[in-house]
Amino acid sequence: MNKLGVLKSSFAERRLLQQFCQLAAQRSARLVATALVATMEKMQLPLEEGLTVAVDGSVYAQYLNFKGMVQLGLEELLGKERCKKIHLEDQKDASGIGAAVIAAVAANNPT
Repeated sequence: MNKLGVLKSSFAERRLLQQFCQLAAQRSARLVATALVATMEKMQLPLEEGLTVAVDGSVYAQYLNFKGMVQLGLEELLGKERCKKIHLEDQKDASGIGAAVIAAVAANNPT
């Protein structure tokens, strides 16, 4: 806390800050889950066969239990059974790979 310029704080204040950060992380994970479900529905992806989603980012990879929070968000939106068909995979540079795939598809399908 000293690095942030807070020289004194009570245990209650630190605990409140911790709870706030946990709530912000949970909300963030639910927003990720919502975006994933919205994308799947827009693309009309069948879950019966299973679906693997590459996820990239330091919050997803390093924040304690963020993946579990995203999984819980998916379960809330889709139900446990449907959610079992979705596999989230932590991938390094997934956004760069995705951009390369999109560029290749666009090059092969000029409009």
